[in-house]
Amino acid sequence: MYFLGISGGVMIGNQDGGAALMKDGKLIAAVEEERLLGDKHASGNLPRRAIAYCLQEAGITIQDVESVSFPGKTYRDFDAILKDYFEFHFGHAPKIELVDHHTAHAAATYFAWDRDPALILTMDFSGDRVCTMASVGEGNEIRDVLRMGKPNSLGVYYSVLTQYLGFMKDSDEYKVMGLSPYGKPTVDMSGLLATDGETYSLNPEYLKSHVSPDLPAPSKQERLYMGDLGLPGKARLSSEPLSDYHRDVARCVTCAPGTPLPPSRGTRMAGAILPSALERSWIGAGGHSKPRRFGENSNLLEVRFDGEC
Repeated sequence: MYFLGISGGVMIGNQDGGAALMKDGKLIAAVEEERLLGDKHASGNLPRRAIAYCLQEAGITIQDVESVSFPGKTYRDFDAILKDYFEFHFGHAPKIELVDHHTAHAAATYFAWDRDPALILTMDFSGDRVCTMASVGEGNEIRDVLRMGKPNSLGVYYSVLTQYLGFMKDSDEYKVMGLSPYGKPTVDMSGLLATDGETYSLNPEYLKSHVSPDLPAPSKQERLYMGDLGLPGKARLSSEPLSDYHRDVARCVTCAPGTPLPPSRGTRMAGAILPSALERSWIGAGGHSKPRRFGENSNLLEVRFDGEC
């Protein structure tokens, strides 16, 4: 049987949509919509071209697909939206399955991993009102250990500081990563993001009201924060030159001041959440686990686990 998984959406804040087609547990085809549309991120689009590509690669039609999965379990009436979308664009709508956003992240990385059991840590801006989820994968099962919701989001934290540095959120985070090695870890971020060794909390005093659990992510052009974020300098306008202070802020987005290679937020959580020697592998997923965060995630190599990471 064929199963189709898709992502993306119809709101301007939905981006990076794509499609993947499976047959009897084997990946047949997968592609991001932006590669076929020629529009970076393909914002506000469901992956029509990516779906068509996957069907063509398999030599099938939409009538051969058993079901379509989408990571948006709490999206209001979205199953009806998807049903109408498939009928309008493809002439037929398979069974629609709305799945939990972070469980989808966890499954995508865990089932591609050949060792278990494993601790799975997913972190992003937000999905189904959850920003961080820790779970344990064993066999064909994934069980939750911890869930944290908005506004306590490492993705929001990174986006806020991306904007503070004069860049565009959901697009220019890689520029913060590229700027980071040129700075020094001298700026105290604890007024914005506090950690206690196990979890973290984002200071709501600096967040605009639209960064709330029940509202969709604001557009790229809208500011997420208020005030000075408790930082010593002024936010940079996009037209202004970069200063040493801005480089230092970029360096400290993932690092505590005063230490050259401090434990990252994810590292602290991973170490604290590990319940026993049973979970011997650590795997990450979600927007905050992407390669652009490597300066942060590479600190996992310094943490002593009983197994692998």
